[in-house]
Amino acid sequence: MDSVLKQLREQHDRSVKIFRDEEIFDLETFLELNERDYCRLKLTTKMIEKIQSQFKEQLPQPSTDEEWIQEQEMDVVETQNSWDTEQPYRGISLEEIIEIDRVFERTADGVAIMEVLRENKRLDGSFIRRIGTLLCDCLQALYGCRPNNFYKNQIAVSLVQSYPALAATSEVPQGLWFHAHARGLNRHAGRLHYRMKYLARKSEDRVFKRRRLNELPSCGNISITPSSVEFNEIELEELILELKYIVPNQQTRARIFELWEITFVSRHGNGTDSSFSKMFATFPVLSAYKGELISLDFSLMKPTATPFFESWSGLETKTLTKFNQLHTELSHDFIRALAIIRDKNFSRGSKMRRDIKTNNPLSGIVHWIEEEDDIPTAESDSFLLIVRGAYLADSEDCILQIREQNIPIGSDLRSAFNIYLEAMTVFNISPAATDKQFFLFFKSAVLCVDNLGTTGTKFLHSLK
Repeated sequence: MDSVLKQLREQHDRSVKIFRDEEIFDLETFLELNERDYCRLKLTTKMIEKIQSQFKEQLPQPSTDEEWIQEQEMDVVETQNSWDTEQPYRGISLEEIIEIDRVFERTADGVAIMEVLRENKRLDGSFIRRIGTLLCDCLQALYGCRPNNFYKNQIAVSLVQSYPALAATSEVPQGLWFHAHARGLNRHAGRLHYRMKYLARKSEDRVFKRRRLNELPSCGNISITPSSVEFNEIELEELILELKYIVPNQQTRARIFELWEITFVSRHGNGTDSSFSKMFATFPVLSAYKGELISLDFSLMKPTATPFFESWSGLETKTLTKFNQLHTELSHDFIRALAIIRDKNFSRGSKMRRDIKTNNPLSGIVHWIEEEDDIPTAESDSFLLIVRGAYLADSEDCILQIREQNIPIGSDLRSAFNIYLEAMTVFNISPAATDKQFFLFFKSAVLCVDNLGTTGTKFLHSLK
């Protein structure tokens, strides 16, 4: 054995240091090593063959070929029996980051993968798939075919920490294998995620009842548009997570609107007045796209609603013609029509409770601010349409203020008021008691989503 170590030392072989650390100084000790010991010492096949070639003449030869074959078979059986063949990954825990070789060494394919990785060879796509398949087999054996994202991330981190060559060049080193928040168009959630998703679909050990959106629990008085797309609970959870973290821009616009429609029932399941605060906190994307997501929810809740401009154009003209003597101080036709309708559709006590200190005929509904002014601080029960621009005139910018949140909704005052009405239905917001008849008129006579009251009916008949 001394002569063998001397020759290896002359070749600068790193196995010499391994033998010294493990106190392997004689031939008998080396011959007692098995495949499991080779894996633990990180000896590659080439290194083992090199060592064996150095003392080939010193190896004891079996008396017959039959005895040699029997010895080889016994070595193979000993290696295979070192792990449970039915459950090779038993005993492994991913609660902490581990040395990934603990996973590889449990199977013959894993040992082969481990040897190739230690040789630092260039890896092709098929070899990368072999690694992903083996890691997913481990996940499935330990945690089933639907493991928690935590364990998928743990095994991915363990892999790239043990073999840095397999790490991605992005800010998430394990991103090639698993990326928890990378759902969406042109974004990769990792090989482990998609492989486990495939195994979950193919599995029969845990079946989810698939339900169409129109079969889910009703949301109060909300009518739901049926969807032809089916999603199980796991898939729906992933879509909600994607919607929660997606960054709104023009490139992701189509995907956001798709996710917004798919997750409609999940977002409005409560149907309560407090749902807005929870929704805005969970889905900040709601403030994007000038209120179009609010309009999308409204169209899903009320698919038979009449488009605002289809009904309003004729009503505005008739209102201004019939009551041409009212609010003549207002030059803006739309604002003047709203002021007239508000006066003619008053609720009991409304004339006494309206703010008589301001000249704004739409006080409590529409609030004007100067272009250079900051948006006023919202109150806990605030529900206002804030208009930036000349007082009682057209707008430069419109903001929907709901509770303590401000949502930009464009510059057109008529379109902004339409979104204001839709938001009232979408978030189940009750108007002030003084304006109940005013909003009921718009919901029934303009949007056609409610029943017209007595006050509104009289006003509508007066326009004919």
